[in-house]
Amino acid sequence: MPLNLSEMVRVICCRPGLLSRLALVWGCLAGATGARSEEATQSLAGNWEVRLDPKIMGAGQGWMEPGVKFADQLPLPGTTDQANLGIPLSVKPIVSKDGLARLHRKFSYIGPAWYRRSIEIPPTWEGRRVLLFLERVLWESQVWLDGVEIGKENSLSTPHQFDLTAQASVGRHELVIRVDNRQQFDIGRSHGYIEDTQSIWNGIAGTIELRATPRIWIEQIEIEPDPAKASAKVKIGNLTGQIGEGSLKAKITGPGLAFEVAVPVRWTADGGEATIDLKGAQSLPLWSEFHPSLCTLSVSLVRPGADAVTCRQIFGYRKIAANSTTITLNDLPVFFRGTHEGASFPLTGYPPMDVAEWRRLFRILKEWGLNHMRFHSYCPPEACFAAADAEGIYLQAELPLWAGDLGKNGDAGRVAWVRAEAARIFAAYGNHPSLVLFSLGNELHGQYEFMKTLLAELQQADRRRLYTLTSNRLWVADAPPKVGERDGPPGTDDFLVERAFRVNGKIEGMRGQSFFSEAPNTAVDFRNILSRAARPLLTHEIGQWTVFPNLAEIPKYTGVLRPINLEAIREDLQQAGLLEQAADFTRASGLFSAELYKQELELALRTPGLAGYQLLDLHDYPGQGTAHVGLLDSFWDTKGIADPAAFREAAAPVVPLVRLPKRVFTAGEKLTAPVEWANYSEHPIADLGATWELTTTTGQSLARGTLAGVGLALGANQPGGTIELALPLLEKPVTAVLRIQAPAAKAGNSWKIWIVPPAPAVEAAGVTVTDSLARAKAALQTGARVLYLPPAAALRQHQDTAFLPAFWSPVYFTSQAGTMGLLIHDRHPALADFPTAEHSDWQWWGVLTPAPGAVVLDTINKSLRPIVQVIDSFARNQKLGLVFEARVGRGHLLVSTVNLSETNLTDPMRRQLRASLVHYLASAARSDLVSLNEEELSRLFREEAAGKRSAGEWVKDMEPPPEKKP
Repeated sequence: MPLNLSEMVRVICCRPGLLSRLALVWGCLAGATGARSEEATQSLAGNWEVRLDPKIMGAGQGWMEPGVKFADQLPLPGTTDQANLGIPLSVKPIVSKDGLARLHRKFSYIGPAWYRRSIEIPPTWEGRRVLLFLERVLWESQVWLDGVEIGKENSLSTPHQFDLTAQASVGRHELVIRVDNRQQFDIGRSHGYIEDTQSIWNGIAGTIELRATPRIWIEQIEIEPDPAKASAKVKIGNLTGQIGEGSLKAKITGPGLAFEVAVPVRWTADGGEATIDLKGAQSLPLWSEFHPSLCTLSVSLVRPGADAVTCRQIFGYRKIAANSTTITLNDLPVFFRGTHEGASFPLTGYPPMDVAEWRRLFRILKEWGLNHMRFHSYCPPEACFAAADAEGIYLQAELPLWAGDLGKNGDAGRVAWVRAEAARIFAAYGNHPSLVLFSLGNELHGQYEFMKTLLAELQQADRRRLYTLTSNRLWVADAPPKVGERDGPPGTDDFLVERAFRVNGKIEGMRGQSFFSEAPNTAVDFRNILSRAARPLLTHEIGQWTVFPNLAEIPKYTGVLRPINLEAIREDLQQAGLLEQAADFTRASGLFSAELYKQELELALRTPGLAGYQLLDLHDYPGQGTAHVGLLDSFWDTKGIADPAAFREAAAPVVPLVRLPKRVFTAGEKLTAPVEWANYSEHPIADLGATWELTTTTGQSLARGTLAGVGLALGANQPGGTIELALPLLEKPVTAVLRIQAPAAKAGNSWKIWIVPPAPAVEAAGVTVTDSLARAKAALQTGARVLYLPPAAALRQHQDTAFLPAFWSPVYFTSQAGTMGLLIHDRHPALADFPTAEHSDWQWWGVLTPAPGAVVLDTINKSLRPIVQVIDSFARNQKLGLVFEARVGRGHLLVSTVNLSETNLTDPMRRQLRASLVHYLASAARSDLVSLNEEELSRLFREEAAGKRSAGEWVKDMEPPPEKKP
């Protein structure tokens, strides 16, 4: 009898050169590649007896023996969580590290669980090969039939399959499966085995069935998709012990394609192999994002005296390749517009096992303009690949690894498992045209020579996709790594996924955090940093801009995970008197996040030689301290804060870009903006004409023009002319939108700028402007109107702030301000001369840089709402005032913690803000102000000499701190 999988893994531990052989053999056994024989099947879905084994005593007590009964039942496919088995949740919804860590399982269980049921082998299966197929298990499965052990499996990524032939005689049998979801190997924080997202569930997901085949069968079809050398390697399995021969008859059909091929095949007692030419004489339909053309290969094994055995495989013709800077598909350059997926599915706690749900997700991706999904340190199931094939989505799968010491001394067991897991993934899913990229894992570091060897092994075994050693390693281009550093030298990588390079001890980043702390513009790119890469590079996990959690989604968590983190935030906001503002916080922070994501996309497109990006993330990540960084929630549903059509303008095959030197202009100033085009469609574009227009947000046209027609090749950074105009001499500041449209290419894009008068008045009769609390109090006692500009040292309760929102999660990365932008009462008359929406935007950069800090308003009148409010971290939920007003005695007090003193008004928007506040105070008196007494005022401020508060260093996972640059 051929080796079972466990024996194969033991062999490969000792003989790494057998990697490709293991891939071939195991993939046929799994039958999970979309290649399905016309085999008899018997579903085992339904109720099973179950018994948890927390004390690990089941084997010793003979729980696998016939006649043993388990008291509980649960439906399979499914999990113990879904059956409410395990330890009930005890974590309380309070703001704490544990409470805010992630979603929590309502019922947790980690340990062995035993599943039992009777099966019936029908008479028609007599003499046939009988297999047990378990599509997805976390982590180890062990099977007995009538008390006889069949074997063990331990893949996290592919189906577990067991050969029951020797025991499965016709009639009734007792089948027992022991699933152990305890950690089998240290794989770090891999999303293949983690509580932060999918949960560490116990059970069996997806298809559970018996399969019967003849004793000579088609075991594996491995397709080479490159049209120039397209072929199918067909492996024949043989349990008869006899040699034989026959023929393979193949029929290939697809869009505009139909032909047949026949080849002879011989087999020994161990099986056989033959190769079928798939090139044909017709034009082959090519698979891509634009035309996800799928074909069907139907192969029949015909032999004398036996019925034909037929196997069908869905595949796509495509050629993936890479040069020094570009990845090509079918000889056309590809720009990967991708996002992250980390096994986050809150209703079930594990990835969808049906094609329909994955197609829904991929259609959402396309609605937002994306063509690529990266699976962070895990590999999705068969349904995902089938859906991506149909929708034209490029996938990057990864080994379930996020560890720092792979290949260390004494690591033979884990290394063997890693090698076997890679082989299983390629065997199970390697024929899918959507699987174009593969990584050994996330942020791997340690024994690089071993990892380079492993990478080369995988490349030698299967060249149907491109490989990288790891996703993000801070690769050093000009020096070998020092012992203990996270940097890894290049190996045989086909492409790179990196966020930064370490050069002479300094990190040079390629994400927005490294650029958006500078004066806003649309001209900068990172070509000088990228030039250190000798392979095509995709930027790693760009974005990570936090959005205040959307508490309205709490009722959607009807499955196995409870949103303790969101409930805790809701309770804390309620106690702070801020719950009614929660939706406003989400909307305002989300709108700012959407703008930041747009700029991330454009920054990438402006950079010559970049091969693409991988966002983190289009949708929320529920773990690692509630990392709600998405424009969509964890269910891939909209939060109602961003328009996919607007987002898609910067994430489309054809995108116009402008290089604006700044965002804030003076009325009458000349604006000069070079235009560029990125064309990653499937064709060059001849004589593309475009129009441009500058309008106010109310629709008033300020200027318009045309851009001469240009011919666009495929690729980015193609000149499209220059927009030049003298900005109008406006008396009032405005927000304006510069828009380019090219209907012939279905392309358009827009950028906000701000136009302000050159010298607005910053003083007004009857208005006292002071940084002295004593002077402010004295003036207020006389009924004066006071603009108080407290120095940071005068704030009794000061909260550090930042222009940019918190990175990833203020709970996970604590050494940052943690604030999430501004909530602005944009229609308040105090801001009548300061153009703004309700959220942070680029015109606020000069106001908030350097960060002024905010005053904590928790100890005063609860009804006071700031005019400009800083959205605090959801782990603190303080009411933070940047600009607020109150009635103090007979006087009108307006406070700004932004330094708007005469000596600090070089920034035009800072000067404009002071002008607007002063003009407001000089206008008609208001009667609807919240009143504060002097005692409350003294709770907020102290009389202290003006002084500089040293801003705490902002630290974020080795990125440069965002500070104003000269």
